[in-house]
Amino acid sequence: IFPLVTASILCKIFEAKMSTDDELQTKKPWVQWILFGINGLVISAIPIYLYISIFAMSSPTFLPLFVIGTLASAVLLALSTKDIALQIQARLAKYRTYQVKVPEEVEKKGKPDVQKAKEEKRQHLLTLESVSSALLYTNLLFLLSFIVLAFFLFKSLDGPFNYGMSMLASSGILFLSKNDVGTTPSDARKKK
Repeated sequence: IFPLVTASILCKIFEAKMSTDDELQTKKPWVQWILFGINGLVISAIPIYLYISIFAMSSPTFLPLFVIGTLASAVLLALSTKDIALQIQARLAKYRTYQVKVPEEVEKKGKPDVQKAKEEKRQHLLTLESVSSALLYTNLLFLLSFIVLAFFLFKSLDGPFNYGMSMLASSGILFLSKNDVGTTPSDARKKK
């Protein structure tokens, strides 16, 4: 449930920023990077609680491990989320048609302005949908792979090694699987 809540809150913030501030529309990549970075930090920090409570790693000697593991994982999650969002957006652009309305003052200006406004609104909706889908996908895949690795594959390792291997492997799995998200079997056949 937490990945869903995080993705929905961050997408609401992203939508509010994108729809209210015209200046941010030109700086959209920075807004997305901030969104993906915050999401990566929050999702990467969740396992710390498990290791403090289950493996009793609450001493300050483990703080550098937690900081390095969380930051490295957050960077990989942010990069993966950005790439996955771009792949989903490209795929959705082929199949989605949105019925968008433009303000009346734009309609009065003429046909080219109406077409331009409709295309901008369509791009905004595509971006919003792809970002929310990418956040949901990366959050769920990271946490699911982390749980499987930490509590099933690496359960016999000591706490610090378990944390390091699980965080590195979960982030690595997500980072390496980012190229398979936007392709369908027919797209894969066309590439060959």
